[in-house]
Amino acid sequence: MTDTLLAETRGPLLVLTLNKPHKLNALDAGMLAEMAARIRAADLDRSVAAIVIRGTGRAFSTGFDMTAGGAAGEAGARLRANLESFLAVWHARKPVVAAVDGYALGAGCILANLCDFIFASERSVFGEPEIRYWNPASVTILPWVIGIRRAKQLLFYGKNLDARTALAWGMVTEVLPDEGFAEAVLDAARPLAHLHPDGAAALKRSINGGMEIAGFLDALRAGCEEIIPLYEPDSRARAAYQAGVAQRGFKEYIRYRDELLRN
Repeated sequence: MTDTLLAETRGPLLVLTLNKPHKLNALDAGMLAEMAARIRAADLDRSVAAIVIRGTGRAFSTGFDMTAGGAAGEAGARLRANLESFLAVWHARKPVVAAVDGYALGAGCILANLCDFIFASERSVFGEPEIRYWNPASVTILPWVIGIRRAKQLLFYGKNLDARTALAWGMVTEVLPDEGFAEAVLDAARPLAHLHPDGAAALKRSINGGMEIAGFLDALRAGCEEIIPLYEPDSRARAAYQAGVAQRGFKEYIRYRDELLRN
């Protein structure tokens, strides 16, 4: 186990903690692969009834770690592998709970929305800001969660949602007070341990399977293929972003882009 993903058991709950607080728990391929392996192992562990995913510090996760790198020309393989790691949450037989305290942005928002439940603190913020740089979200799950119109509003403008709005839009299961949030989520998850594991697994497959019949998995994978060219080194969108950053500096470029999207 790496020190960027912590695992502990709290009675019948497996708690996985994204532990890169100095980067607001930005995800990298290694963290995602290890998370997926932990979830698959938990499916085989009769002592685990449910899984809780949370973050250290003031964020659940703010997206992918853009400094993690990757060899040129490998964007397609990397994004496809990341998607399959994300989908370990979806395919898990056991309920998976996202405990979102703070920012859940980009890949962090994707990860939370693949979970069966999202419990959010009052101070939490959700969003897909990737389009503010050059690259749309690599996994377009939001239309399946909040509907196509609201999803387009978030994805095209890169705007954020506060926890209460996310609750009203059907993204969040419940909003809990900031104080004592971590324990409150565990309390909310513990009743899942009283379900018979076969019943819980069958119910999850019934619900998720219905979405798969409607094309959920095919849509996510096809969407990933549409996005991959934008991540390649020869992408015109990427080149325009890099030129803008070179001219203005990263922070000023983002302020400039935000101003354009506001007008």
